Amino acid sequence: MRKTDSLLRNERWVRPCSPVNALCAAYPGSYKEASSSLGFHFALTCGGSATLRAERTFSPAREPLMKASGLSSPLRTLESGRGAAGVMAIFLSVAYEPQVFQVIEILRACGIGVLKEERNERDPLVIAGGACTLSNPDLLVPFADAVVAGDGEGILGELAAGVLRGAGREEVLERLGRCGAAIMGEESLASYELAQAPLDALPASSAYVTPGAVFSRMFLVEVMRGCPHACAFCIMASRRTRRKTQFVPARRVLDAVPGWAARVGLVGASVLDHPEIDEILAALNERGVELGLSSMRAGRLDRARAGRLAAGGLKAATVAIDAPSERIRARIRKPSRREDVVAAAVNVKEAGIRKLRLYALVGFEGEEEKDHAELADTCRELSSILPLTVSLGPVVPKRFTPLEAMEFVEKKRYEACVAFLKNRLKGAGVINAESWRGARQEYLLGRCGVEEARRLPETMTMKVG
Repeated sequence: MRKTDSLLRNERWVRPCSPVNALCAAYPGSYKEASSSLGFHFALTCGGSATLRAERTFSPAREPLMKASGLSSPLRTLESGRGAAGVMAIFLSVAYEPQVFQVIEILRACGIGVLKEERNERDPLVIAGGACTLSNPDLLVPFADAVVAGDGEGILGELAAGVLRGAGREEVLERLGRCGAAIMGEESLASYELAQAPLDALPASSAYVTPGAVFSRMFLVEVMRGCPHACAFCIMASRRTRRKTQFVPARRVLDAVPGWAARVGLVGASVLDHPEIDEILAALNERGVELGLSSMRAGRLDRARAGRLAAGGLKAATVAIDAPSERIRARIRKPSRREDVVAAAVNVKEAGIRKLRLYALVGFEGEEEKDHAELADTCRELSSILPLTVSLGPVVPKRFTPLEAMEFVEKKRYEACVAFLKNRLKGAGVINAESWRGARQEYLLGRCGVEEARRLPETMTMKVG
């Protein structure tokens, strides 16, 4: 018996169907991470199909079971154990820039050429997409035969259908190239459009649940696509991705959740801004499911919503204050005030939620010690209401956003800020500080052009000094 068989036995699928061994969905991370990624579930079901699903494979360096089962040499699929290089198409779902290293690793482990020009007609088509394409699709262009930039609804399903009916590589790529969102060569970023799914194609949702996911046994469902706000640091506010926010109607959200789901996670950039969020929460409360939400905007976390979340078993509320002070938040158009966050903490405490998590970014242009002192004061006030954990990181200026030209914060400056806040918050909250080095790598990769990306396999490292 393969050690990976235990993973398969513990999965519960929304629409049971046999995987198509001509297609492979590859995630540049572990099984655990992939199982909690809606982007991967979307690729796995060939764009949300009710009848098609691909076999799966993962990064052998990130998934120990791949090595333990002998699946890493060459890389094989989870379902059948066949070599991933023997499929007709590999769909890669890439969430953020540093995953490009796992993309390279996966292609090497498959035993096929890492660069697209090193592959021939006998090799599988490699199609990449995911959230990474919103900020820097150039990073994936050297490795994928085509990069789907933006939403993949309609595109991925048509591509899978073409492969399965026996269309050749050239025909499939030609058809894909007719949609403006597919990057086929090394054309300039101005020559393609970001695909946007029609509202009736939403929501994306989990294909299966498993105890082996980051969010164990949780069914994930998208409630919105895009964001109504325009925070200057966010890729949702970039000059390429800025578009009308799509809120999925409550009935479609609720219909997507299977009756057996015991845990439900609502996914979106600003979930509480959904105009029917109260109806959604009330209906899920009636079903008796446990609730999970991605980060919530503090100004929308009133007493009634806090009560709905508490009734859904939420133990910790997560809000983002992002910039350290009102002065900096005004500059970056962040719609969150200190009093909103304090009021949200009071509301969740009264509802019975036991902990508060706060996301904060530092390293903005013009930031001073007085801004850090304001963040420390805010955290101390919050910690007097509820046990507080602060997730702190350096802001990563993204391509195409209003902060694109901003310099990444120097290491000494970031470390001094972390030390200052830890000293001010002794006994009044826990600070989990993100690695400067990792954020710096994300920043550099986000600025890689096609030729720079092409050289990554030679080193598999980036100097970030």
